[in-house]
Amino acid sequence: MTEWFYQIKYVSGSYDTEEGFRMLDKEISLHEEFRNSTRLFYLALPPSVYPVVCKMIKLCCMNKCGWTRIVVEKPFGKDLESAEKLSSQIGELFGEHQIYRIDHYLGKEMVQNLV
Repeated sequence: MTEWFYQIKYVSGSYDTEEGFRMLDKEISLHEEFRNSTRLFYLALPPSVYPVVCKMIKLCCMNKCGWTRIVVEKPFGKDLESAEKLSSQIGELFGEHQIYRIDHYLGKEMVQNLV
């Protein structure tokens, strides 16, 4: 756990600009030891910014050799219509196999097991 803790880095940036996401990609790349490494982005963010953040990840942070996945917490949206719109916007950028939708509370144990 200690070794993992020291690998955590903070990269500052805005949700909607390439500059921060390019810096994030560069920082992640420094820690990828293998050509088949994987990237999992856990979006612990307001659902209203999911579309723009997903767009920036797609544009700037996709893994060149291994897979890239995103995790979004649900429920999201104010109602069924807004939830379907968010899901559609994310689906335009990522394939269904790249998107994990989890309940923010029920997924807590799963995320803890990942780390």
